[in-house]
Amino acid sequence: MKRSIIIYLSCLFLIQGCYTFKDISIKPDVKTFMVEDFNLSANAPGSINQEFTEELKNQIRTETRLIYDENDPHIVLEGSITGFSVVSTATDAQNTASLNKLDIRIKVKYTNILHEEEDWESTFSEYATFDRDTNLSEVQDDLVDEIFEQIIESIINRAFSNW
Repeated sequence: MKRSIIIYLSCLFLIQGCYTFKDISIKPDVKTFMVEDFNLSANAPGSINQEFTEELKNQIRTETRLIYDENDPHIVLEGSITGFSVVSTATDAQNTASLNKLDIRIKVKYTNILHEEEDWESTFSEYATFDRDTNLSEVQDDLVDEIFEQIIESIINRAFSNW
């Protein structure tokens, strides 16, 4: 009896590690997607839009059952990076900035070819902070990755979840 309980609990923990509880909800007839190259309409590093496009494609492939298809997509995501800015945020006792904030804004258009009532456009914005004494070029790649991860999660939730 005790051994059965241990085996049951072990299996439960193994299964729990393999299953995610995301509420992905895609209509059964929707099978393919495409992500258009995102435009760069902000003063941002030149390849940031390509990085975002690829990361979004990969995340949709990973988190949904959809197949990437440029020829006959049922869902199309497109848009542009509309904001890339650094601003001072928190001040210290001497009233000087102690943190800087990198803010990225991305406008997204979601088109569902099979179910037009699900189409939408929205702007997603996230930021990450870094110390004022740190040069942006030293931390930019890590901050951009962190921000993209948050924005992509928001896009996927909006596009494919019943929230």
